Amino acid sequence: MTEEKEKRPDSVIRRHRLAERLLTDVLETKGDEDSACKFEEILSEEVTDAICTLLGHPKECPHGQPIPEGRCCRKAKEVIESLVTTLDKIGVGERVIVAYILTHNHPRLHKLMSFGIAPGISIKVHQKSPSYVIQVEETQIALEQEVIQDIYVRKSA
Repeated sequence: MTEEKEKRPDSVIRRHRLAERLLTDVLETKGDEDSACKFEEILSEEVTDAICTLLGHPKECPHGQPIPEGRCCRKAKEVIESLVTTLDKIGVGERVIVAYILTHNHPRLHKLMSFGIAPGISIKVHQKSPSYVIQVEETQIALEQEVIQDIYVRKSA
């Protein structure tokens, strides 16, 4: 690790937790701490910001620990629309792909998965009020906003 990186503990924590998110959510590997440690050591600030943007500026690592905010997060709040965002920010009629589900509520996670909502699945938003109605394959499902906010998606190509 470079001296400059050692002087910034938040930077080290941020790189590590973003590495965990990338390995878990995108590469779909098991929570291998050694891999995350090795990966975090080689990340430059520019690559770290790119990973953060790709993941939609996540707030927590897979273990529920907070990810320190970076320069890209502050900039995104002002101007940039993330590649990955929460389902509640998607317009009616849009089709998206589930990137990951972030919830501490395990029964909720199991319920969503039983509905077929999982990473890689296509979802279409039919309605946003009074409740959200989404289509997953051939099934329409009504969900509350607090549940919808746990579903992170990316626009389909």
